[in-house]
Amino acid sequence: MDIGTNGELALVTGNKILCCSTAAGPAFEGAKISCGMGAVEGAVSAFGESGFTVIGDEMPSGICGSGLIDIVAWLLETSEMNTEGQLNADFVVVPESGTSTGKAISITQDDIREVQLAKSAIASGARILVKQAGMSFDQLDALFLAGGFGNYINIENAVRIGLLPAEMKNKIIPLGNTSGTGAILALKSVKFDDIIQSLLAKTQHIELAEDEDFAVEFAMNMYF
Repeated sequence: MDIGTNGELALVTGNKILCCSTAAGPAFEGAKISCGMGAVEGAVSAFGESGFTVIGDEMPSGICGSGLIDIVAWLLETSEMNTEGQLNADFVVVPESGTSTGKAISITQDDIREVQLAKSAIASGARILVKQAGMSFDQLDALFLAGGFGNYINIENAVRIGLLPAEMKNKIIPLGNTSGTGAILALKSVKFDDIIQSLLAKTQHIELAEDEDFAVEFAMNMYF
């Protein structure tokens, strides 16, 4: 699973690989979030009862994807937001006196809706793949998270908001920059080309929009 603007998912079974792409939108990359930003210096990257962490140990100037997941999970835990995603009020993460911009860093109702759309797209894609394979999450050995974002998110909070399946909570393994690793292997190993070709031969692309259950899955996975 690679979580980004486009979420790429692949389910590896004994004799085939099912894959799909989900249009998650850019929320987890900081776009379309009122105080969102990329995972660079000044971004709130983690949040919880003990406070928040900022990349570069600087005064905060916004929220990146990993921090956004933590904040939404915290709002849910503290009942500042209900399971339908309705906020009691805009939530101030950092008051204006504590930011580098002089403006408060907050989470708004529109921000929550963007998170719902993004996490529902990923979760729905995963559920459709498992269904197409005639399996359940309990039957899977592991869930590998690819990409920089997957390497830094709080897995417990990602499960809490429904981004990652609860059944896989103790089987989730972040792998980091797998595309970079793959590029290096492709450059250094002739045998790697043969491996890729053998994988492609048993790979089946699933078009989510054509699955009769996708619309219902997407609607239901909007809930927290």
